[in-house]
Amino acid sequence: RKRSRIEVSNTMSLQEGAQMSTKQRRRNKRLRRAARLSPVLSGAEVDEVGRALLSADAPNDSSKMSTLEAVERVAVWRIHVPRLPHAIESSAALAEIIGRDREGPASTTELRLSYACTVLRTINGLVDTLQQQRSMAASISVLCSELGVPSWLVDVRHESTHQQLPPLAILRMAATALLRYFGTVYWEPLAESRTQAYKSCRGLLREYDEASAAASRESTSKQIAQEELESSETEEESTDDLRTSFNRFAILMDDHKKSQASESQKKKK
Repeated sequence: RKRSRIEVSNTMSLQEGAQMSTKQRRRNKRLRRAARLSPVLSGAEVDEVGRALLSADAPNDSSKMSTLEAVERVAVWRIHVPRLPHAIESSAALAEIIGRDREGPASTTELRLSYACTVLRTINGLVDTLQQQRSMAASISVLCSELGVPSWLVDVRHESTHQQLPPLAILRMAATALLRYFGTVYWEPLAESRTQAYKSCRGLLREYDEASAAASRESTSKQIAQEELESSETEEESTDDLRTSFNRFAILMDDHKKSQASESQKKKK
């Protein structure tokens, strides 16, 4: 009986431990799904990365960060953030292929495949989000026209997908045009909105500073007025005391001494 009780208690403890571990595992899984690591990015860093990526087609641009460093920085962001914005991902991919094309020799076929794949993924990523928001499917050309993408880029994407790969010069032009497109619709408005937010914050801080200075001046003036009023009241009380009582210790004297003091004062007169 003792053995059976011990076995039953052991099995119950094991079952409870298994249930607790299962609950803990489920809880950890929910937390992992809900929690998302995000890098602490400053506005200056984002602007610097954007300028470096956009300068891939302008090698003479004097920027602090090179294109390769900007691409590596985006790769670091990709580790911490599960899904970066499509504009950042595509800008990094386009800048990387353009930079590699300028840096060293490579086979024409490799460059054409790399350019075609990058252009294809860029345009597909642009239209996918807009396609999901529509109740009925639309063609890629219609969606690209709504987004402001030139129609000849849609033709390059179509040829790269269904027909023979376009020439290398056309693919280079397409990558450069898409990179400039992201600079116009994403990076420049982002920097401008950050600048406007910075200016508005500075304006609010300036207004707060002026209001606090005015409040402090008002409180100081009230305090000075109160002190002046109290000092004037004390002066009036002292003058009243001097006018009413000539001898402050007269009340402490008895009547005989009071009469003697008055007679002595009369004799002096």
